[in-house]
Amino acid sequence: SDWIKVIAISFAFILIGTLGLTYNSNIFIFDHLKKDSKLSYTVSTSYGVHDSTRFPYPWLENAILIENYKVNNFNLDNPTSGCTYIYEINGISDKSISKSGTSEDGSFTYEPQSTGEYLLSVNEYCNNEHTKSTEKTLWSKYVRRELSALSDDDREEFLDAFATLWAVKTPEGKELYGEEYKSLYHFAIVHNDAGANPICDQFHTGSGFINNHMYLGSYLEQVMRLINPRVSLHYMEYGAYFSSDNFAKHQENQLDGGAWSEIFTEKFFGTNDPVTGKIINGRWAEYTLPYLTDEFIESEGLSASSTLFSNEEEEWLEVADPHMKNPYGLLRGPWNYNPSNYTVRYNNVNLFNSYYDVGDSVTNFYNGVDCDDYSDFIDEVSGNSLYTLLTDVEDDVHGKIHFTFGGSGGTHCTDTDDYLMRKYQFGWKDMVVMAQSSQRFFKTVLGFKLTWEANGLDIEYPLECSD
Repeated sequence: SDWIKVIAISFAFILIGTLGLTYNSNIFIFDHLKKDSKLSYTVSTSYGVHDSTRFPYPWLENAILIENYKVNNFNLDNPTSGCTYIYEINGISDKSISKSGTSEDGSFTYEPQSTGEYLLSVNEYCNNEHTKSTEKTLWSKYVRRELSALSDDDREEFLDAFATLWAVKTPEGKELYGEEYKSLYHFAIVHNDAGANPICDQFHTGSGFINNHMYLGSYLEQVMRLINPRVSLHYMEYGAYFSSDNFAKHQENQLDGGAWSEIFTEKFFGTNDPVTGKIINGRWAEYTLPYLTDEFIESEGLSASSTLFSNEEEEWLEVADPHMKNPYGLLRGPWNYNPSNYTVRYNNVNLFNSYYDVGDSVTNFYNGVDCDDYSDFIDEVSGNSLYTLLTDVEDDVHGKIHFTFGGSGGTHCTDTDDYLMRKYQFGWKDMVVMAQSSQRFFKTVLGFKLTWEANGLDIEYPLECSD
C-alpha cells in the first residue's frame, strides 16, 4: 500500500533507534545513574519515573536526562525541613539559556525548548548558612515512543503534524513553515525512485536499507518539527502486534478493514475498505495520490529532467523516465498496476477471507514479522559480521509488513483472479502463490534493466497504461 511505504520510512529503524532514545513501555523515567552524595534528584515527566539502568549510555554516566518540550519535574531526594534551595539551570550548548529560582523543598519544574547540554546547580541554605550543593550535567533529548504508549495530547500532535505533510504541498509549506519544509510527496518521490531504480535498488539491498531509511526518517522528523517543534517520529513495535491474539483472529477474517488493531482505526491511521482499499475515516480518509507530472515534480523541489542518482543516470535514461511512477502515471512503484488514485491499504490478499485456508504450507509472505522472527534474526546475526545484519535485516524482519498491512487487491486484481480461476480451475492456494510470485517478479526481475538484458528478454518497461 501507499501509506505503509511512508510509515516504513519512519518506522523501519526501530531496530536501531536514532536521534534520541526509544523505549517501548508506557513508563518513561528520568534519573541519573550515580546520585550525588550531597544532593540528589529524581526527575520525571507525565510518563513517569525512569529506571536509568535501562539506558547505560556513556554520556549519561554522570548526568541527568531531561526531555525536550516536556515538563520535567525535579524532586530533591530527602530535603531538609526548614531549609531553602536555590537552583540555576544554564545552557552549555546554548549560552543564552538560563533559569533560576528558589524552592522550600528543593523541587521545581523545567521545560527545555532546545536539545543539548545544560548545567544544573543547586545550593542548600539552612539558618542562613550554605550547607550543601550539587552540580549536574543535564542532557535534553527528544524521545521516541511506541505509538500505543503515547498520551492523548502527544498522539494528536504527532498525527496532526504527520497529516500536514500530506495536506500541505511543498510550495505552500515553505510559506507557512520556512524554506526547509518538504511535503510527504517529496520524500515519497525519493523513496520511490530509489526502490524502483531500474539499475539497482538503492534503498533495500546491502547497506542501503538501514542507512538510507535512517537518513530519510530523520530528515522527515526534522520537517515535522518545523510544523510543531514538540513532536517526534514515533514508531510501531510491529513484532508485538503480529504476535498478538488480535492478529491471529485477523488472519481468520482478513476482510475486517484493519479493525484487529487500534492503529487502523479513526484514532490513528483510519479504517480501510477491504475491497477498494480506500481509507474511510480519520485524517487520511479519501486522500488521493498525485500524478507524477513534470510540473508536480518541479514544485516539490526536484528536477524533472534528471534522476536523483547521477552515477547511474546514463543507463537509467536509456530505459525509463527520470522519476518512477506506476503505469497510470501515479506516484507508486512501476510494478503497482492499481489505477485508483486513492491512497489505499487492503489488509488482505486478493479478498480471500482466511489466511489459515492457505497457511504457511504455501507462504508466510502475508503473516507479518513476529517476535519469533526477531529472535531467529538475532540468533542469525549474533557473532556474525555487520555485513550479515545489513544484508539480511530487510528480508528477515521488515519486508513482510508491507504485504501483510498493505496486502494486494483492486479491480484489476479481482478480475485477473476470476479469469484464472475460471479458465484454469485455480484454487485459493494457487492464487496466493501467483500474488506472491508476481510481486517478486515485477519487483526483483522485470524492474531491473540489467536482469532482463542478461536473460535475453525483449521487454518494454516500465509499462504505460491509458485505462
